[in-house]
Amino acid sequence: MIKFRLKSLERIDEPEDGQLPRKCSKLRVTLEKFNALIIEPDIDARMRIKQATLAVPKFGHLQSVNSISDAISQVEYLDNSVDIIFVSKRIPHEKMQGFFQFARASKKTEDAANVVLFQSQDEGNALIKTILELGADGILCEPYSVDQLSEIAELATFIKRERAKERERGAISLLIDDLAKQVDLVSVLSATGGELGQSRRVLLDLSRIAQGLSESGKEFYFERIIEKFSNLPPPPKAFQASSYNGASERVKRLLSKKRAQLMKGKNESTNS
Repeated sequence: MIKFRLKSLERIDEPEDGQLPRKCSKLRVTLEKFNALIIEPDIDARMRIKQATLAVPKFGHLQSVNSISDAISQVEYLDNSVDIIFVSKRIPHEKMQGFFQFARASKKTEDAANVVLFQSQDEGNALIKTILELGADGILCEPYSVDQLSEIAELATFIKRERAKERERGAISLLIDDLAKQVDLVSVLSATGGELGQSRRVLLDLSRIAQGLSESGKEFYFERIIEKFSNLPPPPKAFQASSYNGASERVKRLLSKKRAQLMKGKNESTNS
């Protein structure tokens, strides 16, 4: 199934008999395109994968090179991000693994699906475990088909979404660590009579960041913050009260007043 990203939707006015439309509105639907980088030393094999991808509407800009060093140079000067990287099985495994690591660390290729190309299904099946251990996300075997390449595009969509989620979770974990440290600082300042103004503002700002997270991010945020604060050590003994003599007189009076109000309301309800 080809996926579309809806850009805008405007009503098209039907013209009356003998009249032109009052408004030339239109429905604009833009096909989501996947940019690809092909690394294939063999010129014939490179042309086959290039022609196959050009036949699939889901693919957009294609770049092809014959070596890892050329691929690295291309990535450094790319204008757009790469969604899929096709790497020939002819590339030595050590260089292939190094390039996958480079791609994950580069801004333009960090979310790209790394796919290794094989000449046959049997060859791909025999080496798939090794290839995945090197850092690949999948394999593609000749003869290439529209269905196969459409599945690769779906894989790229999934990987992009999961890596974005992974980055968000990493940032949330760091945020919660900072939040815990700020809570400790505010606690110490409160116990020692320090100035709370700036520290309290920072704490509030850190807390508000959660409002801008995605739904899955918020879910992870609350899971992580409960786990973090449930396992926090108690505050240092130097800042704990040396003795506790019960609630203050003011608090006792407020509690007694509240209790009396509750009892009065309960009696009135019973009598009625």
